[in-house]
Amino acid sequence: MKCRHDIKIGILLKLFEPMTKKTIAKKSRLEPKEMNRFLQDFKKRNLIQELDKKDGTILYRTTPKGRKLVKYFKDIMKHLEGKKVLAHVYRQRKVGQDEKKKRK
Repeated sequence: MKCRHDIKIGILLKLFEPMTKKTIAKKSRLEPKEMNRFLQDFKKRNLIQELDKKDGTILYRTTPKGRKLVKYFKDIMKHLEGKKVLAHVYRQRKVGQDEKKKRK
C-alpha cells in the first residue's frame, strides 16, 4: 500500500541529527525555532504512521499536519541520503494532482 506521502524512516531520523538540522534550517530558510517545532511535531504528536514493512524497509506516511515539513524536503533533498525516495514522493504527488484535474 503506497501513499503520496510515503517516506523512509531513515530520512526522518537523519533530520534529528544536530548538524543536519542546521543545514536544513539554513537551506529551507526556516528559523531554528520553527524547524524544531516541525521536528517535535513528528516526534511527539505522532504525525507519522507506519504503513508496512517489506524487505527490511519500513515505510511511513505523514498525517495532514505533518505534511508541512514534507514540503520543505524538496528544497533540501540534495543534503539528505534518500533523495531518490523523496523525488519519487514528489513525482507521485504531481501525478495525483494531474489525475484530479482530469476528473473535473
